[in-house]
Amino acid sequence: METSKKKTSIILKDMAKRQLLGNYQTVILAYFAMELIISLPLQLLQKILNLNSTGGSLIYMVATIIIALITAVFHLGQCNLYLKLARGLGCQLSDMWYGFRGFADKAIVAQLIIMVKSFVTGIPFIILAGVTATTKSYYVLPFAGVACVFFMIATAYIHLTYSQVPYVMIDRPELSASDALTESARIMKGNKLRFFYLQVSFIGMWILGFVSLYVGFFWIMPYMSMTKADFYEDLR
Repeated sequence: METSKKKTSIILKDMAKRQLLGNYQTVILAYFAMELIISLPLQLLQKILNLNSTGGSLIYMVATIIIALITAVFHLGQCNLYLKLARGLGCQLSDMWYGFRGFADKAIVAQLIIMVKSFVTGIPFIILAGVTATTKSYYVLPFAGVACVFFMIATAYIHLTYSQVPYVMIDRPELSASDALTESARIMKGNKLRFFYLQVSFIGMWILGFVSLYVGFFWIMPYMSMTKADFYEDLR
């Protein structure tokens, strides 16, 4: 598809608004249920564990990683819900469980690969920051700063590259996790900056979400998710 034919962020966001009309109750409930299920275990652990101890911190870190992997399964269900709306098929609350219907292993493996790749890019920063902290040799600090910038840029690149994995898994369930990552990388060639700009265009709404004491996010997050589904449809 030629670049000139691709829909702009304004058009995609306008489409998302129209598609959400009459469906807000379902998408808000799906988002609320997902956030509750994901955040509740960590909140309970914060109250139960002594996070100032080595054991407590380690348990909490492991729990955070496990939750992040499970979140990928929920995210797959959310993407399925919005993709159905984007295709005019309607949606129902049960669509949020799509990821648990035989796709959990693929979603978890794909997320694990992304997390490992992101972690690898952060190793230089971790080492240099550790050297600075233990030796008090602050001449290393500028190098740690450069490594930190590299880590942030590399992580952003990785997430942009694999941003379409859930949709690919939905459309091509026969693919393995690795193949879904490869396919996402393929269709995002030449589209990373476009998708980055689309996400940046929501900064104003994020600010409104914080100002509203997070209540606004129950409308903002579905709006963003709907727009991302329309972006994927435009890629196809």
